[in-house]
Amino acid sequence: MEERSEHEGGSEAAQLAPREREVLEEASRALAEHDGHLSDGVLQRVRAALERVVPFERMAIHVEDEGGQTFWVLWRYPPPTTSPPTFGTGVHIRRSDAELTRSTRRAPHEVHVAEDVPADGTPTEQALHRVGVRSLIVVPLTHRGQDVAWLTLAHHVRGAPSQAALPLLRALTTLLAPGLVLAIELARGKLFATLVADSPDGMLVLDRVGTVVEANRTALRLLGAERAAVLGRPVGDLLGAEVAAALSAPWSEEAGQAVHLAIEERGERVAIDVVLARVDGSTEAAFQVHLRDARERRAAEETAARRVAHLAFLRGLSEAMAGDLRLHTALESAATFCMTRAEVGGILMFRAEGEDSLRLVAARGVGDRTKRRLALVKSKDLENVLDQAGADVRRAHGVVEAVGVAIDPETTGEMPRWKILVPLAHARRPLGAMLILGQAGAELAESERELWESVAGTVAATLHAADDFERVVALEAEKRQLVDSLPVIVARIDPKTGATTFVNGAIERVLGYTVEEAQGLPGIDGLLADPVEWEASALVRDAAARGRESSWQDRKYRHKDGRILTLRESVYPVRDTMLAVRSIEVLAYDVTTELESRKQLMQADRLASLGALAGGIAHEINNPVAFIGLAAGQITRLLETSRGEADTERAKELLKEVGEAAGRIATIVGELKLFTRIPEGAHATPVDVNRIVQMAVTLTTTELRRRARVEVNLGELPLVPGDYASLGQAFVNLLLNAAQAIDARREPSPLPHMPNVVRVATFVEAGAIVIRVSDTGVGIEPRILSRIFDPFFKTHAAGEGSGLGLAIAHNIVRRVGGDIRVSSVPGEGSTFDVVLPVRPPIEELPSRTSPSSVMRAASISPEGKKAHGRVLIVDDEQALAKALARQLAERWDVDAVSTARDALVELSLRRYDAIACDLRMPDESGPAIYEAVRARSPRQAARFIFTTGGSFGAGEDPIHEHAQATGRPILEKPFDGATFEALVARVAAQRD
Repeated sequence: MEERSEHEGGSEAAQLAPREREVLEEASRALAEHDGHLSDGVLQRVRAALERVVPFERMAIHVEDEGGQTFWVLWRYPPPTTSPPTFGTGVHIRRSDAELTRSTRRAPHEVHVAEDVPADGTPTEQALHRVGVRSLIVVPLTHRGQDVAWLTLAHHVRGAPSQAALPLLRALTTLLAPGLVLAIELARGKLFATLVADSPDGMLVLDRVGTVVEANRTALRLLGAERAAVLGRPVGDLLGAEVAAALSAPWSEEAGQAVHLAIEERGERVAIDVVLARVDGSTEAAFQVHLRDARERRAAEETAARRVAHLAFLRGLSEAMAGDLRLHTALESAATFCMTRAEVGGILMFRAEGEDSLRLVAARGVGDRTKRRLALVKSKDLENVLDQAGADVRRAHGVVEAVGVAIDPETTGEMPRWKILVPLAHARRPLGAMLILGQAGAELAESERELWESVAGTVAATLHAADDFERVVALEAEKRQLVDSLPVIVARIDPKTGATTFVNGAIERVLGYTVEEAQGLPGIDGLLADPVEWEASALVRDAAARGRESSWQDRKYRHKDGRILTLRESVYPVRDTMLAVRSIEVLAYDVTTELESRKQLMQADRLASLGALAGGIAHEINNPVAFIGLAAGQITRLLETSRGEADTERAKELLKEVGEAAGRIATIVGELKLFTRIPEGAHATPVDVNRIVQMAVTLTTTELRRRARVEVNLGELPLVPGDYASLGQAFVNLLLNAAQAIDARREPSPLPHMPNVVRVATFVEAGAIVIRVSDTGVGIEPRILSRIFDPFFKTHAAGEGSGLGLAIAHNIVRRVGGDIRVSSVPGEGSTFDVVLPVRPPIEELPSRTSPSSVMRAASISPEGKKAHGRVLIVDDEQALAKALARQLAERWDVDAVSTARDALVELSLRRYDAIACDLRMPDESGPAIYEAVRARSPRQAARFIFTTGGSFGAGEDPIHEHAQATGRPILEKPFDGATFEALVARVAAQRD
């Protein structure tokens, strides 16, 4: 195969054009000047020569590792940084087998040509496409029948123009392959030499008779000798006869021989591990000797063995005390076990009594006089027993250690060498003490100190268990008192029955119910304000019963005196040791005042920004109003001077345009509600975020354009739930903040050739909707960046306003589950990213809306059949009432009144199939009329339809909420005649 390859390469070279042969000649000269090795210099000269003949923008050489899973980028041009390309300093690129097959790794000797690199192909193809590569050719460098590397030429155009020079590239790769192999082998040799020289293990190389022929620095350090004193010496002279004998012993197939030695190093015996290994294929070396400092290993082994012994001792101690919680008996067992199993002179066990007293419970190895003297002592007195004249006393971590002190010479016979007093404590609570006496002539080792500290911990745990029951009872009473004093309602609910099994005293302070009354109700849910809250709460409780924890949510509860309070609650499961849900816990606290304060702050901010929005609103409404005024005059003149069919058609066109202008005003008014008041629970229809953003830009146009150019780029976004409509106010605040940031600059844009700009963009990123508002304003200092969402906090970039705009925007975004990210460069501008989760619209979620919300969200279509009956229209706007009556006159008998009093009179005289009643009347509200009718005729009240021109303002709207609570349909003005007529027909057709 090799001969065929060289023959083919020579044949192709002979057929090359003169300029192409010059490339090969330049490559040959470069290789000759670098001793046949491929290097930076060679590749730079080859690349320069090749560029004169073959078109390409990028050039790289890849080498595959032995595992076949990684490619080493050996050299590339242009380099990844501004520095020149460096041979052998590339990076590893890991790819899957499938992708390697598609990209670089091909069948042996195969040339790979990609004439059109797709933008949506494999990750490799996508990465190439991002850097501008549109086509490429990959040619293997073959040496001795194997592909050792690949030459890649990439282009910024499709078609891989360099493939026309394939004969030249084949000849060039054939010429470069041996040099590449030499360069790689040389680099590996240098690498191995460096690794051996700097290895943390000592390494000696021996010839066949065991003489040292080479040694690294670590080996010389371990041997404590110079290089000249080691080379040429038999290994037995350096490491002993045991190592020399191991060279001729039988060898394991899996590993070399291992010998453990101790050698002298600077007057100290040092333990080392010696491993012998054979060297095959070398005429200069036959064996390797690896030396490793074994002191740490042996110390670790000794420590491990000591710890195993300590653990066995502690396990035996625990077994000796197990099964008997009587304090005295347990301590007696512990003293007996320790005295029997440990080599000590005596042991005394004390139990704490009172504040600072110790009572002797068990003693071994001491006389009666000592027992009587220490029967009941103070903790400090016991320490003073050890702290005698001439004693060496140390204290650390509560342990008192004394050396050279006698407690009872009459029984010990001679002075013990050491004593340890270890306090017995559990969870920092003193339970007693343990005094250990060493044997005469023995020294206190560090391991013994650790052992007795561990023994003290085991004994203390037993003392704690003996007293556990009484402590638990006391703690339970204390905990109940503490929980009852919390300002937060804490309740536990049975996940199966829903019954309240526990509730703290805060229930009475917050909702007015005693604990007994609350537990007598069917669960804490019985205190919720209405069925809508019951349904929402049931969903959360069911999720908790299945082991899912809910986030903090606001719920409306009814106080015992009838008031409606808003409580913020968290519901989460409580699990047993088997991870099964044992109960459901509810934490709730009153946020009614907080929400009222928040609404007042939002109202204050809206009032502050009203002037800024007025110009945009006026501009948007005045245009269609001006057209309607002009069109009305033109229609009047056409009717007065009509000369025939042409004038009639012109009047019809004007009327159509008037309708379109009125629709435009209706749209503006409807969208304006997004920035005023949006009742909770009234968003059942999906909304388009782009529409909200566009309206916010429209309303703030006057403020923005007098300061900067406005650029809007709205991408394609999915529909979102209706509660996202409340974001309109947040977008307005962010846009006004951008205008104020530019105003605060009081100087031209930082870039003289560019004016101040406010940019608005929307897009989807990482599965979330992003609304980006950026400006070229004064920017925000890093030290205050974390505080910009605090209420009333002003930055230099926002010299105007109340300091509430960003706080309110942040609060609104967080309430719908989103977040605001901020980046800013002082002096250059700021960028605010509103990141919203892509949640399905509310129509796709389990229904939790009120009946009125569902009625308003449902599509209304005429039923198509004529339904005769009587309809009453109640509206103080007489022109609108007349128009509605005309709309229904062809199919219905219609009565219209303009006051609540007249409406009640009509409803007392006759029965109506449908009643269309305005929410706000001069003398009484629509819901009040409904309640009066329902009191005497529930069937007649079931025919009501409420109409409203909308509710504006940040405060509560009791009339609108009352209408919602009735469950009757609510029709927002303006509406078209067909919608109104279809709703009347549907209400009239319902059964009583």
